[in-house]
Amino acid sequence: MRLVLAFVVTLAALLSPIVATAQTLDAREIETFSKATVVERAYILKTAENLLMPKLKIMADDPENKKDGYLWASKVTALWYASLSKDADSLQVPMLAGLYKDKSALFVMRIQGKINAQQLESGENAIEQNKQLFLESLLPDAPKRPTIPIEQLNAAAESMANKTHGLSVLRASK
Repeated sequence: MRLVLAFVVTLAALLSPIVATAQTLDAREIETFSKATVVERAYILKTAENLLMPKLKIMADDPENKKDGYLWASKVTALWYASLSKDADSLQVPMLAGLYKDKSALFVMRIQGKINAQQLESGENAIEQNKQLFLESLLPDAPKRPTIPIEQLNAAAESMANKTHGLSVLRASK
């Protein structure tokens, strides 16, 4: 399963203009979304993160990942959050950039054996709580009418999630 997935992602990467950095946004997208409100930019990032979660379930259910103690899946997840952090920086949402960077670092520490599964879960819970508080703090400033159509925000989030996952799978498979 992992080999087939890596092949499909490799093929997709070769057929699309993706650079080999952790950032998935290109200059045109950054320019477009720089005009969005911080609420809309955070929406793109959080929606992309949400779209990655079903892929985590697929990786967790894959017997191949179980064989290595989910090491490969943990590497992919760490890379997801590193990529989201870079994109949050590009979209000028520094709080989310920092939280995503912290989450990536947690997975890296787990991979390196510096923390156990319980410590990973505890750290994740703290980060998620901070993220929730941050997102809730944005709600009073949400525009009555979006500056960018919701369909465009959703399309950007879907593209970000797909690129993030594809690049992360490629890097974790090396």
